[in-house]
Amino acid sequence: MNTDDLEKLYQPIGRMKELKKVQSVLAEHNKPALVVVMGKEGMGKTTFLNMVAKLASQINANMHVLSLSISLDMNRNVFEQTLRQQLEEIEKSEKELSFSGQIDQEILGPNATVRSEPRVITKTEEFSSNENLLPIVRELLHKSPLLMQIDGYQPNASFSSWFTSGFIPDILKSKLSVIVTITGRSRALTSLAKLTDYKISIKELSRAEVKQHFKRLSRHLKLPLDEKEVQVYTDEIVKKPYLFDPLTRTLLMPVTAK
Repeated sequence: MNTDDLEKLYQPIGRMKELKKVQSVLAEHNKPALVVVMGKEGMGKTTFLNMVAKLASQINANMHVLSLSISLDMNRNVFEQTLRQQLEEIEKSEKELSFSGQIDQEILGPNATVRSEPRVITKTEEFSSNENLLPIVRELLHKSPLLMQIDGYQPNASFSSWFTSGFIPDILKSKLSVIVTITGRSRALTSLAKLTDYKISIKELSRAEVKQHFKRLSRHLKLPLDEKEVQVYTDEIVKKPYLFDPLTRTLLMPVTAK
C-alpha cells in the first residue's frame, strides 16, 4: 500500500459539509473571523480541529497555527502569557526564515526570494480594551495569517466575561488576519456564538459512510474484517466519533509496519 492510499484511509469521514463551511472562512484569511464548533463530548471536535489545521495549511502554506486550551482555572494573565510565548515562537521562526532569505540573497544574488519585512502598524489600529495583549498579536503576526485554535472552551465566569466582551470583539473589529476557532459544549459557547455567523454543530457520523469506510479498509488488511466485525466497529464509531482515527490507525498498524 502506498502513502497516498494510507493517507486516504486515515482521513476522518463524514465531516465534509462542516469542513466546507470552514474552508470559506480560511479562504478569506485577510480579515478576522470567529468559528464556533459545538457538540457533545466524544463527538470528535478535537479531531475536527486537526482537520481544520490541515486544511488551513493546504489553503495557505504560510498560515501559522496556534493551539490553546481554556479550562475553569484559566485567568487573563495566564492566557496573555501563554499567547505571548507562542507568538514569540512564531516571531522567532519568522526571523530565522528572514535571516535565511538574506543569506540566500547574498549568495544567489538580487533575484533570490527574500521574506517580506513586518508590516508597519498605524495608529488607526488601536484597540479599545486589550491594549496589553492585542498589540502583541498585531506586532508579531507580520504578514502571515494566524489560525488560533482553542479546544475545549470551559472558562470560569470572570474569564468568560473578559474574553467574550473584550478580547474576541476587539479581534473581530481589527484589521488582523486572525481566524479563531473554538470548540466546546453548546452551553459554554452560547455567548460567543452570538458574535459570529460561523457556527458549526458536530454530531454523530453517518452510519452508511462509517460502514463503507471499514469495508474499504478491510480490503487492505491481511485478515479482512467479516460482516459482524464491520458492524461492531461501525456501531462503536457512530456513537464515539473520537475513536475513528485511533481505531483506523490500530487496524492498519500491521500494514504500515511493513
